Amino acid sequence: VLTQVAFAILSLVLFTTILTLIYSIFSFKLLMLTVIIVILSIPLAFATLTIALIPVQVSSISTILNILIYPVFLVAINVDIESSVFLELFNPFKFLYEISLNMGSLV
Repeated sequence: VLTQVAFAILSLVLFTTILTLIYSIFSFKLLMLTVIIVILSIPLAFATLTIALIPVQVSSISTILNILIYPVFLVAINVDIESSVFLELFNPFKFLYEISLNMGSLV
């Protein structure tokens, strides 16, 4: 997992740097946000590793995840915080969405 995180950070920083220099909008804020998002996704990586340890056929898990991924993404963007706090605890898209909004306003 750490090798994948290191590769993700390296490739995202390189990609972000090249594109921001091409479009003349270079800022350290964008570089820091990419690194922070990758670091914050480490618990999600370990969660997916634990899913792989469940003794179920791969075809059934991929089907279930493919069915669930679209509604979870929609819930991440369209749900009020007051109405379903419990649902948001299990939604990684909502977590990353809120972190990116908060980090964008802080930096």
